[in-house]
Amino acid sequence: MIYLKILGIIFLAVIAGVGFRYGGSAKHMRWARMAGVQVTELAGMALLFGWSWYMILISGLAWTECTYFKTVPRAYWYNWLLCGIQYALIPIPLAFMHIITWHGFWIRFCILVPVITTWRCIFSPANNASGPAGDKDPDWSEGGCGAWQILTLPLMLIP
Repeated sequence: MIYLKILGIIFLAVIAGVGFRYGGSAKHMRWARMAGVQVTELAGMALLFGWSWYMILISGLAWTECTYFKTVPRAYWYNWLLCGIQYALIPIPLAFMHIITWHGFWIRFCILVPVITTWRCIFSPANNASGPAGDKDPDWSEGGCGAWQILTLPLMLIP
C-alpha cells in the first residue's frame, strides 16, 4: 500500500508541475495553474491523510497561488520567499483540525520555503536587478514549484 501512495504522490507531482507551468505561460489560461495544483494538492492530501471536509478550506487557500506580485517588473529573492511561505501555509487548516501534526506541518514549512525560494532564484534571473525580467528556464522554474508542493506533502506524516 505504501508503494502505491509513493507512486501516487510522484504522479500527482508531475501533474501539478505541468499544471503550474501550463497555467503560468503567457499563451495559456491561468485556470490551468489554479486547477492543476489545487486539485493535485487536495488529492495528495486525501491520499495521505484521508478525505476531510476541512479540505474545502484548503482549496480556497490553494486558489491564492495565482495572486502574487505580477505588477512588479522584477521578482527578487524576497518575492520568492513570500511565494514559498504562501505555498507552505496552504495545509494549515489540517493542522488546526488535528488531521496532521503541527510538527509535520512545520517540518514541511521549514523545508518547502527555502526550496521554493532557492529553486526560483536558480532558474529565474528576476532576482538580479541587471537581468531581464522573466525565467531562464520557465519549464523548470514553474514546473518545479508545482511539483515541490506535492513532493513535500509526505513530510506532514512525521509525528
